[in-house]
Amino acid sequence: MVGIASAASLRPHLVKLAIAALIAAALATGTVPATSRHVSAGGFPALLDANVGSVMNPLRIHNLYWDTSWDADNPGLSMAKINDATTAMISNGYFSKLALYGVASVAFDGFNQADPSCGTAAASVDYFAISGFVLCEKHAFNIAPLLSQGIVYMVYAPLSSAFGMAGFTSCSPGVSGLGGFHFQTLPSIIPPDVPQVFGVAFSSCGGNLDGTTNIGAHEIVEAATDPFPPFDWIDNSVASPFTIGNVLKLFTAAEASDLCESGVGSPAPGTIPPTPENPKVTGALGSYDVAYYWSNSDGACVPLPHTISLAQTGLPFAGTVTIDSHSKPLPFTTTVADGTAHSFSFPSPVPDPGNPSGIRFVTSAPSFSGTVTANISETAAYTTQFFLTVQTNPAGLATHDTTLTPSGWHDAGSSVNLTTDALIPISPVDRYRFGTWSGATSTGGTGATVTMTAPMTATANYVLQHLVSFIEAGIPGGVTWMVTVNGATGAGPTSAWFDHGTSITYAYQTPVADPNPGTRYVLTSTAPTSPLVVTAGATVVGTYQTQYRLTVSTVGLGSTMTHISNAGTALGSANDTTPLMVWLPRGTALALSADAVLTGVGGIQLFFQGFTPAPPATMLAPFATTASYSNIPGLIAGGLSSGQINNHGVAHALLTKYNHAQEDIAAGDHTGALSDLRAFIQQAAAQSGKHVDPGLARTLQLDALLAYHAQLCAAIDAGQIGPNAATRDYNWYAAKVIALGGTPLPPC
Repeated sequence: MVGIASAASLRPHLVKLAIAALIAAALATGTVPATSRHVSAGGFPALLDANVGSVMNPLRIHNLYWDTSWDADNPGLSMAKINDATTAMISNGYFSKLALYGVASVAFDGFNQADPSCGTAAASVDYFAISGFVLCEKHAFNIAPLLSQGIVYMVYAPLSSAFGMAGFTSCSPGVSGLGGFHFQTLPSIIPPDVPQVFGVAFSSCGGNLDGTTNIGAHEIVEAATDPFPPFDWIDNSVASPFTIGNVLKLFTAAEASDLCESGVGSPAPGTIPPTPENPKVTGALGSYDVAYYWSNSDGACVPLPHTISLAQTGLPFAGTVTIDSHSKPLPFTTTVADGTAHSFSFPSPVPDPGNPSGIRFVTSAPSFSGTVTANISETAAYTTQFFLTVQTNPAGLATHDTTLTPSGWHDAGSSVNLTTDALIPISPVDRYRFGTWSGATSTGGTGATVTMTAPMTATANYVLQHLVSFIEAGIPGGVTWMVTVNGATGAGPTSAWFDHGTSITYAYQTPVADPNPGTRYVLTSTAPTSPLVVTAGATVVGTYQTQYRLTVSTVGLGSTMTHISNAGTALGSANDTTPLMVWLPRGTALALSADAVLTGVGGIQLFFQGFTPAPPATMLAPFATTASYSNIPGLIAGGLSSGQINNHGVAHALLTKYNHAQEDIAAGDHTGALSDLRAFIQQAAAQSGKHVDPGLARTLQLDALLAYHAQLCAAIDAGQIGPNAATRDYNWYAAKVIALGGTPLPPC
């Protein structure tokens, strides 16, 4: 129809009437003579008459969303879902019956969201706004060539928009009005173009996705079969006798989908619509409501509904079936819409009213839950069963018996094989051992058999044991550790069952090596302690501490030993051939230090340069580092070689001053050594950035200042310097170190 697609029982079809009035005016002026367009009305089942008979063939559907931000502005009505519904209408064969009217093929041409130049639909739109939007979209996106007409443009108006024209409006929740209509646009002048066939669905009327897709399906069908209403496939009988009022009905009650709306189209046999619910199509993203429409070849509204017929045999009393969550007496028959979801199931078991605890009836008839696309007929066949009770002694063991034949229903006269666990755990640390059967015939081991001649009871009898588990805490998974229990050593974790009152002894391995070198685990405690008298289930835990190996190597010392400490605690000694290796608990805070100044072979002084790599703040893994030492003659020689000292005379002068200091130190002249070292430091500072690289100059000064501090302390100890001079020299030393960015050692 030109007008309303059914939505929430909305039948006034107001816009159809408005546009119909325009056509009626044309009829009155003779522009479109009615008698030249309509042949005599057809009768049932061919209710639709061809008339001019033009259709949209092939039918190409192009969705237009009248909102520049459709998905954001229209929650629950995504373009993807509506496009999926359109595609599903095609793939599900919804349009297949249109072939008898001449629509041989259908394709989804694509979609477009409103171009900014076309804009979002206003709060109130009329036919002219819709016509303009369709043309604007066609031209903005070059959807089809100019002066061509072969697409049905399906316009979806946003939730914020309603129709209003000449006093007529679209519907809204609780308010009657139109849901949608189809027609042709006005011709376009710029650019020149012919009228375009369109349908429009007002989502504010549909209210939700199903309501909107139902309106869309309705209008697509009618736009395809009556593209220039009302001159193509319509029911002419509604215009008889010929009056203006009946002519107007050609717009509101004569098209394919109109005939399948209650109280709208011309009378047809059977219930209209055929089912209370709408038919559905199923796409990739969900299922969607579509509209019924009339099929001349079927003499019915399509998609054709289906019959569900259900019955039972074997029950000596009336049976029931649950269909769509409602219980119905059997036999039961109902009619449902094509593509709609339904479910049914037969109750099983059904107790015998005369002996509900001992007799019942069962059926294996399948249940159904899904989309109905064909007639369904199902008969449930019921059979009789007796109840068998299987129990344990003690009774509480039954809930822990994994192989105990369950109490249950069995066919009358059948022989039932019984099984039970040889060992039944009643908790993680307690279990029972099987003894004998009573009330059944043993077949050996834990098996037995019973013949069901009446309700039966069989009992499995048991005796108690306890489990002791040996686990550890502190060793990561994948690391092998051993435990010795009663003299037998095996890998842990392990467990064993012992009789009540048994005394056991055990010992855990320590230390335990990790597969990754440098990590080990040391036993710190065992709880409970060995030996243990087993009077209940128990778990023995060996607790381990993680330790990591610290390795400190040296470079530059040769055979000279340095002392390595951590936060003032001595760890040991190391030189270039003998590294220090110690084990430290995980989480130990590291503050490593080494001797700042050492006297090496030949009396040469060696200066600590630092650890490489730098120690982490906390011991969280095995760690190896190297304490680097250097000597000033070596630094000077290296500087000349690398170009960090670019003047041999400067290098010679520096080396001479330092050698004088070394001679004084060897002679025990500590004050002389202080004077020589001060001269060396001052010359290194003076040449920094000139003939000596600033970085090397800083290193030379800091190393010499270490020697200076050592000689100051030695001079004080030897009584070669007084308190005032000592204070003066220390202050000079400290100021120099600070100026170089270092941290002074404390006063002697």
